[in-house]
Amino acid sequence: MREQLDILYIHPFGKQVYDSKSYYLFDNDLELKDHNAEKYYSFIPMGLIGTLNKVRAKGYKIKGVNLPFQKSVYGFDLESYLREIDAKIVLIDLHWYVHLKNGLEVAKLCKSILPKAQVIVGGMTASIFANQLIKLGFIDYVVMGDSEQPFSLLVDKLLGGRKVQVPNLVFKEGVNPISYCSADIDEYNYVDIDFMADYSSYLRMFDFWLLIARGCSHDCSVCDGSKGVYPDIYSRDKLIVRDALNVARDIKKLENHTDIVALSHDLDMLGKPFWSQLLKYKFKIGVRNEFFQLPSIDLIKKLADSFEVLDLAFSPIAGSDEERRKYGKNFTNKDFLGLLEKIKDIDFNGGVTVYFSDYMISQLKVDRLNSITREELIQSIKEIHPYAVIEVQHQVVDPMVMIKKHSLEPERVFESLI
Repeated sequence: MREQLDILYIHPFGKQVYDSKSYYLFDNDLELKDHNAEKYYSFIPMGLIGTLNKVRAKGYKIKGVNLPFQKSVYGFDLESYLREIDAKIVLIDLHWYVHLKNGLEVAKLCKSILPKAQVIVGGMTASIFANQLIKLGFIDYVVMGDSEQPFSLLVDKLLGGRKVQVPNLVFKEGVNPISYCSADIDEYNYVDIDFMADYSSYLRMFDFWLLIARGCSHDCSVCDGSKGVYPDIYSRDKLIVRDALNVARDIKKLENHTDIVALSHDLDMLGKPFWSQLLKYKFKIGVRNEFFQLPSIDLIKKLADSFEVLDLAFSPIAGSDEERRKYGKNFTNKDFLGLLEKIKDIDFNGGVTVYFSDYMISQLKVDRLNSITREELIQSIKEIHPYAVIEVQHQVVDPMVMIKKHSLEPERVFESLI
């Protein structure tokens, strides 16, 4: 007896693009390998949790499959699984560009085995390339921008027979432009993921990423989530923040299910009125916060008082002040090392993680960052925090940045990613 589902959600494998010669518009002899590997792209998009819980609350039967997690832990075979079920809708997230290639492979496979199913894609990358995606025979709909309301209405239309106009939707016959942009993200459930297969094992193995805001107040030159690019994708022109009490309730709810809650946004960026309210509470869980700039030591102390474990993450990107400023970071090495000295004096469980980039990669060029200044700064960090985790990674300029700021044609960028 086949399992009957209203909606099958699939999170596809992720793979970096810079090890493929077809990605570049110039002759590139560098051998750049993806050190993350497929299994490290297991995190499902935070907003999608709220989207699926909204639909699930209406009584629709949903099951989610996290391919990177299921494959690496259980040796899961998607093709065999698809032959054991019937699903009326298949939803595939194409949020981060690293998932685009496999996401399309998954969509094609689903359509071949479940030809009657409506295949729907959504997310940031899907929104950028909606015009390219809808031309593919195995994709029926592309949900653009914020998806909570549009996807819910689309499901009602497809499965419930409701005659409704669905915003933010690209379909074979046309386009309903983005007119919905969520103004209140406190009304959605971004915590419960028990619709996912083996969700309890997933929660034990990974940090839980919790959505606490949308948008950004920074204008990083390489990021599609920056305030200069994000409006072109989501039609959102300002940062919106959840109520601190609701975030606290969500964290409390996660205490018995996972060890670390990772915050979608830097608390320092959200401002003292928000974090001072949130950090009035004591949580029996650890927290991960990545700081875009350097926070006040008062915020670090409050975090130490509120959470059992701290993962304090910083991303100076470069070892020199001048290089760092190019990427929106306005602090100096002296500032950073001074803060690390102050952190050393705080009594807390946990540690410090520092991210650097060795290459900035795009279709047009590859910039190598100064390795001498980087290694000097790493040595200074280790002298203060001997057990600090130091990550040096390749960084790719996001696709909408290349389209908007570097005038590449969307079709060419799309092709380079698949």
